[in-house]
This record gives sequence, structure tokens and C-alpha cells, in this order.
Amino acid sequence: MRASIGAGLNLLAVLLLLNSVLAAYYYLKVMVYMYMREPMPGAPVAKPMKSGYVTAALILSAVAVLLLGIWPTSSLQLAIDAAIAML
Repeated sequence: MRASIGAGLNLLAVLLLLNSVLAAYYYLKVMVYMYMREPMPGAPVAKPMKSGYVTAALILSAVAVLLLGIWPTSSLQLAIDAAIAML
């Protein structure tokens, strides 16, 4: 928005501001419905899954995120090699 004001595009800046306000309203409304309202009577209640597969998937995902965050070089090099092979 700063760039549009700096460039003298004030109408664009106003449109950007209005779009941001509209998006915030939309997403906050979804959050309110999801987390801040009581469920309707008779609505189904979600039960957490207690399965070894779910636990294993969560642990493997957490380990992968940590490894990719700490040592990203090998995965980035693999992606670069794949992109070069596609050319």
C-alpha cells in the first residue's frame, strides 16, 4: 500500500485498504463460527482419532518438518536437480 501511495495511486491504495478490511471481516467471521459459538443441539460431536497410524503420521510429519528446517540444503538441491532435468 505504501508503494501505491508513493507512486501517487491513491485510488489503488483506498481499494487495497477496503479489500483488506473485507478479507479480515470474512476470515474473522469464519473463526467466530468455528471456535466461539456453541454447537447447535443435536449436532454431531467430533471425536479424536486414537490410532497408531495417526500417531505415526504426526510423528513422521514433525520429524520431516524439523529436518527440512534444520538442513534444507539436500532437499533444495534435489528440487534444483529435478528442475534442471525437466529442461
